[in-house]
Amino acid sequence: MHTRAARHLAARFLWLSVVLSTGNLEAKPSLGRAPQHDSAHGGLLYFRRIRRQTKPRMTLQHVDIFFQIVAFLFAISIHESAHAWMASRCGDPTARMLGRVTLNPLRHIDPIGTVVLPALAMISGFPVIGWAKPTPVDPRNFRNPVRDDVLTSVAGPVSNFIVVLGSVAALAAISLTSASGNAVVKNLSSGFLTDVNGLMPLTLMVYEFMQINILLGIFNLIPVPPLDGSHVLRHLLPESIRNAYDRVGMLGIIVLMLFGGRFLGKLLFPVVSFFNAILAKL
Repeated sequence: MHTRAARHLAARFLWLSVVLSTGNLEAKPSLGRAPQHDSAHGGLLYFRRIRRQTKPRMTLQHVDIFFQIVAFLFAISIHESAHAWMASRCGDPTARMLGRVTLNPLRHIDPIGTVVLPALAMISGFPVIGWAKPTPVDPRNFRNPVRDDVLTSVAGPVSNFIVVLGSVAALAAISLTSASGNAVVKNLSSGFLTDVNGLMPLTLMVYEFMQINILLGIFNLIPVPPLDGSHVLRHLLPESIRNAYDRVGMLGIIVLMLFGGRFLGKLLFPVVSFFNAILAKL
Protein backbone atom coordinates (compact mmCIF):
# COMPACT_ATOMS: atom_id res chain seq x y z
CA MET A 1 0.00 0.00 0.00
CA HIS A 2 2.79 2.39 0.87
CA THR A 3 4.55 1.55 -2.39
CA ARG A 4 1.50 2.27 -4.51
CA ALA A 5 0.83 5.56 -2.74
CA ALA A 6 4.48 6.55 -3.02
CA ARG A 7 4.52 5.95 -6.74
CA HIS A 8 1.40 8.02 -7.20
CA LEU A 9 2.86 10.88 -5.19
CA ALA A 10 6.22 10.68 -6.91
CA ALA A 11 4.41 11.07 -10.21
CA ARG A 12 2.57 14.10 -8.92
CA PHE A 13 5.84 15.40 -7.55
CA LEU A 14 7.33 16.06 -11.01
CA TRP A 15 4.02 16.16 -12.77
CA LEU A 16 3.92 19.95 -12.78
CA SER A 17 7.18 20.67 -14.59
CA VAL A 18 10.28 20.10 -12.55
CA VAL A 19 8.54 19.53 -9.28
CA LEU A 20 11.24 19.77 -6.71
CA SER A 21 9.63 19.50 -3.37
CA THR A 22 6.98 17.75 -1.34
CA GLY A 23 5.08 20.32 0.67
CA ASN A 24 1.66 18.66 1.02
CA LEU A 25 0.46 16.31 3.69
CA GLU A 26 0.62 13.18 1.57
CA ALA A 27 4.08 13.64 0.17
CA LYS A 28 6.23 14.35 3.16
CA PRO A 29 8.13 12.17 5.59
CA SER A 30 6.66 11.61 9.03
CA LEU A 31 7.98 13.84 11.77
CA GLY A 32 9.14 12.81 15.18
CA ARG A 33 11.13 9.91 16.63
CA ALA A 34 11.41 7.01 14.24
CA PRO A 35 10.89 3.44 15.44
CA GLN A 36 13.52 0.82 14.74
CA HIS A 37 12.94 -1.02 11.51
CA ASP A 38 14.61 -3.27 8.98
CA SER A 39 16.83 -1.27 6.63
CA ALA A 40 15.68 -3.42 3.70
CA HIS A 41 12.39 -1.55 3.74
CA GLY A 42 14.23 1.73 3.10
CA GLY A 43 12.69 3.47 0.10
CA LEU A 44 9.12 2.34 0.59
CA LEU A 45 8.20 4.61 3.46
CA TYR A 46 9.44 7.89 2.09
CA PHE A 47 6.06 9.32 1.15
CA ARG A 48 4.34 8.90 4.53
CA ARG A 49 1.74 11.28 5.84
CA ILE A 50 2.80 14.04 8.18
CA ARG A 51 1.44 13.69 11.67
CA ARG A 52 0.88 17.27 12.83
CA GLN A 53 0.47 17.06 16.56
CA THR A 54 3.02 19.18 18.36
CA LYS A 55 4.72 22.50 17.80
CA PRO A 56 8.25 21.01 17.47
CA ARG A 57 7.06 18.89 14.57
CA MET A 58 5.71 21.92 12.75
CA THR A 59 8.95 23.73 13.38
CA LEU A 60 10.96 20.89 11.89
CA GLN A 61 8.63 20.81 8.93
CA HIS A 62 9.27 24.49 8.29
CA VAL A 63 13.02 23.89 8.46
CA ASP A 64 12.58 21.12 5.90
CA ILE A 65 10.61 23.42 3.58
CA PHE A 66 13.39 26.01 3.83
CA PHE A 67 15.98 23.37 2.93
CA GLN A 68 13.87 22.28 -0.02
CA ILE A 69 13.78 25.85 -1.32
CA VAL A 70 17.56 26.16 -0.93
CA ALA A 71 18.09 22.83 -2.70
CA PHE A 72 15.60 23.83 -5.41
CA LEU A 73 17.42 27.10 -6.13
CA PHE A 74 20.79 25.38 -6.17
CA ALA A 75 19.55 22.57 -8.41
CA ILE A 76 18.13 24.88 -11.06
CA SER A 77 21.21 27.12 -10.85
CA ILE A 78 23.72 24.35 -11.41
CA HIS A 79 21.50 22.83 -14.11
CA GLU A 80 21.18 26.02 -16.13
CA SER A 81 24.77 27.14 -15.58
CA ALA A 82 25.95 23.74 -16.83
CA HIS A 83 23.96 24.29 -20.05
CA ALA A 84 25.53 27.73 -20.43
CA TRP A 85 29.06 26.51 -19.69
CA MET A 86 28.88 23.63 -22.15
CA ALA A 87 27.36 25.82 -24.86
CA SER A 88 30.25 28.24 -24.42
CA ARG A 89 32.76 25.39 -24.63
CA CYS A 90 31.11 24.27 -27.87
CA GLY A 91 31.32 27.69 -29.50
CA ASP A 92 28.13 29.52 -28.53
CA PRO A 93 28.88 32.44 -26.17
CA THR A 94 25.26 33.64 -25.93
CA ALA A 95 24.50 32.43 -22.40
CA ARG A 96 27.98 33.23 -21.11
CA MET A 97 27.72 36.82 -22.36
CA LEU A 98 24.40 37.11 -20.50
CA GLY A 99 26.05 36.04 -17.25
CA ARG A 100 24.42 32.61 -17.05
CA VAL A 101 27.61 30.67 -16.25
CA THR A 102 27.14 31.17 -12.53
CA LEU A 103 25.61 29.47 -9.50
CA ASN A 104 24.03 32.75 -8.45
CA PRO A 105 20.30 31.86 -8.46
CA LEU A 106 19.37 35.48 -9.23
CA ARG A 107 20.73 34.95 -12.74
CA HIS A 108 18.44 31.98 -13.31
CA ILE A 109 15.23 33.06 -11.58
CA ASP A 110 12.06 33.26 -13.59
CA PRO A 111 9.60 35.62 -11.83
CA ILE A 112 6.65 33.30 -12.31
CA GLY A 113 8.25 29.86 -12.23
CA THR A 114 10.80 30.50 -9.48
CA VAL A 115 9.00 32.99 -7.24
CA VAL A 116 5.24 33.25 -7.69
CA LEU A 117 4.28 29.60 -8.21
CA PRO A 118 6.49 28.17 -5.42
CA ALA A 119 5.18 30.85 -3.03
CA LEU A 120 1.57 30.09 -3.91
CA ALA A 121 2.24 26.38 -3.56
CA MET A 122 3.69 26.80 -0.06
CA ILE A 123 0.83 29.03 1.04
CA SER A 124 -1.82 26.65 -0.29
CA GLY A 125 -0.11 23.49 0.92
CA PHE A 126 0.53 22.04 -2.53
CA PRO A 127 3.92 20.69 -3.65
CA VAL A 128 6.50 23.40 -4.30
CA ILE A 129 6.64 23.56 -8.08
CA GLY A 130 8.52 25.78 -10.48
CA TRP A 131 11.14 26.21 -13.16
CA ALA A 132 14.15 28.37 -13.98
CA LYS A 133 14.64 30.89 -16.74
CA PRO A 134 15.65 28.90 -19.87
CA THR A 135 19.27 29.17 -20.94
CA PRO A 136 19.52 30.89 -24.36
CA VAL A 137 21.44 28.84 -26.91
CA ASP A 138 22.08 29.60 -30.58
CA PRO A 139 22.94 26.28 -32.30
CA ARG A 140 24.25 28.17 -35.35
CA ASN A 141 27.38 28.97 -33.32
CA PHE A 142 28.19 25.34 -32.56
CA ARG A 143 31.27 23.91 -34.22
CA ASN A 144 29.58 20.51 -34.57
CA PRO A 145 25.84 21.23 -34.48
CA VAL A 146 24.58 17.73 -33.67
CA ARG A 147 27.25 16.71 -31.17
CA ASP A 148 27.35 20.09 -29.45
CA ASP A 149 23.56 20.30 -29.15
CA VAL A 150 23.53 16.89 -27.45
CA LEU A 151 26.42 17.80 -25.14
CA THR A 152 24.82 21.10 -24.17
CA SER A 153 21.49 19.41 -23.50
CA VAL A 154 22.79 16.59 -21.30
CA ALA A 155 25.15 18.90 -19.38
CA GLY A 156 22.25 20.07 -17.19
CA PRO A 157 21.09 16.62 -16.00
CA VAL A 158 24.71 15.44 -15.64
CA SER A 159 25.42 18.35 -13.31
CA ASN A 160 22.45 17.29 -11.18
CA PHE A 161 23.71 13.71 -11.01
CA ILE A 162 27.13 14.97 -9.90
CA VAL A 163 25.39 16.77 -7.03
CA VAL A 164 23.53 13.54 -6.22
CA LEU A 165 26.78 11.59 -5.99
CA GLY A 166 28.33 14.28 -3.83
CA SER A 167 25.30 14.28 -1.55
CA VAL A 168 25.37 10.48 -1.21
CA ALA A 169 29.06 10.64 -0.35
CA ALA A 170 28.35 13.29 2.32
CA LEU A 171 25.49 11.25 3.77
CA ALA A 172 27.69 8.16 3.82
CA ALA A 173 30.37 10.11 5.70
CA ILE A 174 27.79 11.28 8.25
CA SER A 175 26.46 7.74 8.64
CA LEU A 176 29.83 6.06 9.02
CA THR A 177 31.44 8.52 11.43
CA SER A 178 29.03 8.18 14.36
CA ALA A 179 26.17 6.08 15.66
CA SER A 180 23.90 9.11 15.89
CA GLY A 181 24.72 10.06 12.29
CA ASN A 182 23.97 6.53 11.17
CA ALA A 183 20.59 6.64 12.89
CA VAL A 184 19.64 9.96 11.30
CA VAL A 185 20.61 8.85 7.78
CA LYS A 186 18.73 5.56 8.09
CA ASN A 187 15.66 7.31 9.45
CA LEU A 188 15.66 9.83 6.62
CA SER A 189 16.09 7.12 3.99
CA SER A 190 13.05 5.39 5.47
CA GLY A 191 10.88 8.50 5.61
CA PHE A 192 11.32 9.80 9.15
CA LEU A 193 12.51 13.18 10.38
CA THR A 194 13.99 12.88 13.85
CA ASP A 195 14.32 16.12 15.77
CA VAL A 196 16.22 14.63 18.71
CA ASN A 197 19.66 14.62 17.11
CA GLY A 198 21.92 17.60 16.55
CA LEU A 199 23.03 16.18 13.21
CA MET A 200 19.51 16.30 11.82
CA PRO A 201 19.53 19.80 10.21
CA LEU A 202 22.75 19.26 8.26
CA THR A 203 21.79 15.73 7.25
CA LEU A 204 18.32 16.80 6.20
CA MET A 205 19.68 19.58 4.00
CA VAL A 206 22.10 17.19 2.26
CA TYR A 207 19.29 14.66 1.82
CA GLU A 208 17.08 17.28 0.16
CA PHE A 209 19.96 18.17 -2.18
CA MET A 210 20.18 14.50 -3.13
CA GLN A 211 16.54 13.83 -3.81
CA ILE A 212 15.71 17.10 -5.57
CA ASN A 213 18.66 16.75 -7.93
CA ILE A 214 17.65 13.14 -8.65
CA LEU A 215 14.19 14.24 -9.66
CA LEU A 216 15.31 17.24 -11.69
CA GLY A 217 18.00 15.30 -13.53
CA ILE A 218 15.82 12.34 -14.48
CA PHE A 219 12.78 14.43 -15.34
CA ASN A 220 14.76 16.53 -17.79
CA LEU A 221 16.07 13.44 -19.59
CA ILE A 222 12.57 12.42 -20.66
CA PRO A 223 12.54 12.81 -24.47
CA VAL A 224 9.46 15.05 -24.54
CA PRO A 225 9.83 18.59 -25.95
CA PRO A 226 11.05 20.93 -24.60
CA LEU A 227 12.88 18.83 -22.01
CA ASP A 228 16.61 18.17 -22.43
CA GLY A 229 16.09 14.56 -23.51
CA SER A 230 14.20 15.72 -26.58
CA HIS A 231 17.35 17.39 -27.92
CA VAL A 232 19.04 13.99 -27.92
CA LEU A 233 16.19 12.03 -29.49
CA ARG A 234 15.49 14.53 -32.26
CA HIS A 235 18.89 13.93 -33.84
CA LEU A 236 18.11 10.21 -34.15
CA LEU A 237 14.91 10.81 -36.11
CA PRO A 238 14.48 11.09 -39.88
CA GLU A 239 14.20 14.68 -41.02
CA SER A 240 10.48 14.51 -41.82
CA ILE A 241 9.66 13.10 -38.38
CA ARG A 242 12.13 15.45 -36.69
CA ASN A 243 10.38 18.50 -38.14
CA ALA A 244 7.04 17.34 -36.74
CA TYR A 245 8.72 16.46 -33.44
CA ASP A 246 10.18 19.95 -33.14
CA ARG A 247 6.76 21.51 -33.69
CA VAL A 248 5.37 19.71 -30.64
CA GLY A 249 6.91 22.40 -28.43
CA MET A 250 5.21 22.97 -25.08
CA LEU A 251 2.33 20.70 -26.09
CA GLY A 252 4.50 17.72 -25.21
CA ILE A 253 5.09 18.78 -21.63
CA ILE A 254 1.41 19.66 -21.21
CA VAL A 255 0.38 16.17 -22.34
CA LEU A 256 2.97 14.67 -20.01
CA MET A 257 1.63 16.70 -17.10
CA LEU A 258 -1.98 15.74 -17.80
CA PHE A 259 -1.64 12.08 -18.68
CA GLY A 260 1.83 10.94 -17.66
CA GLY A 261 1.42 10.68 -13.90
CA ARG A 262 1.63 6.90 -13.71
CA PHE A 263 4.57 6.80 -16.13
CA LEU A 264 6.46 9.41 -14.11
CA GLY A 265 5.83 7.49 -10.93
CA LYS A 266 7.26 4.29 -12.41
CA LEU A 267 10.24 6.22 -13.75
CA LEU A 268 11.10 8.32 -10.70
CA PHE A 269 10.16 6.25 -7.68
CA PRO A 270 12.56 3.34 -8.33
CA VAL A 271 15.53 5.70 -8.60
CA VAL A 272 14.71 7.48 -5.35
CA SER A 273 14.15 4.08 -3.72
CA PHE A 274 17.49 2.85 -5.06
CA PHE A 275 19.42 5.65 -3.37
CA ASN A 276 17.35 5.32 -0.19
CA ALA A 277 18.21 1.61 -0.10
CA ILE A 278 21.91 2.44 -0.39
CA LEU A 279 21.66 4.86 2.52
CA ALA A 280 19.66 2.41 4.60
CA LYS A 281 22.39 -0.22 4.26
CA LEU A 282 25.22 2.03 5.44
